[in-house]
Amino acid sequence: MRADVAKYVKRCRTCAEQKPELRPPAGLMGSRPEVSSPWQMISLDFIGPLPRSSHGNVHALVISDYFSKYVLISPVRSATAKSLSKIVEERVFLTYGVPERIICDNGVQMRSKEFQSLCQKYKTRIDYTANYYPRADPCERVNGIVKTMISSYVKENQRKWDENLEAIACAIRTSKSETTGYSPFFVNFGREYVETGDLHKYKVNNQDITCSPENDINKRSQGFRKLFEDIKVNLSKAQERNRKTYNLRRRPVQYNIGDKVWRNNKIKSDAVNYINAKLAPKFVGPFQIKRKIGSWTYELCDPSGQQKGIWHVQDLKSANDIALDD
Repeated sequence: MRADVAKYVKRCRTCAEQKPELRPPAGLMGSRPEVSSPWQMISLDFIGPLPRSSHGNVHALVISDYFSKYVLISPVRSATAKSLSKIVEERVFLTYGVPERIICDNGVQMRSKEFQSLCQKYKTRIDYTANYYPRADPCERVNGIVKTMISSYVKENQRKWDENLEAIACAIRTSKSETTGYSPFFVNFGREYVETGDLHKYKVNNQDITCSPENDINKRSQGFRKLFEDIKVNLSKAQERNRKTYNLRRRPVQYNIGDKVWRNNKIKSDAVNYINAKLAPKFVGPFQIKRKIGSWTYELCDPSGQQKGIWHVQDLKSANDIALDD
């Protein structure tokens, strides 16, 4: 009887939809692809909408290099695929080189054919993060810093939010990164940022003029190799520290292709239609695991095979005891 009762309760759709899981979130910390040089992997995201500025801008596109932590900020009038593609091509591809990977969320601009065509043209791969899982995008952390700095400048007149973006980006690029141990500017150019023009004469006076151009190139090349190796070690140490903290209160859960799962319901309250998110089902589905994307992310589909997005394992729970057509 105990086994029959347990089986009956597991198959109850109402219980599965309405009852939250009172357990630690599923999924341990994943790992990043190995990156060994600047601009090999970047992440990007839009900030906004913000108050329309005096220049007509409403959004800001933030681009961050994963290896060096170098940051670019571009104000735009509208967050469209056209503006995204133009900025990425001109400010990244044609300036710093084409990255191997681009990490971004599932915004319509990032999913657009125009942006995907641009990346196909330059043979760079797009890695989309799971829905409602912003921490997988390294640019989200940068966004928090940028928004804090913008709010510190604008104060009472928020229409001037885009007037100091380059100064903000410069401040981030020239500050020592806790993760790498160096400033992003130094990692990219092998020298620190020069704040004023009169500092150049000190650098000229201290320069070793006995070095031939060939020896100077060799020294710089060896120095960059050593610098990049140090940064790789520092990135690995930082990731390991974060992993230990992240995994403290999480549990490993894995699914196989074909498994049935419930998905966390992300419905929002809608007063017009008399819908309150607190009274809505906690889970919807069940759906089927179509394929595994990353260590803890899966692509879902409905019984007809239609794609239902990429989701992190923390938003899923097993539904193998319930038939898809129940």
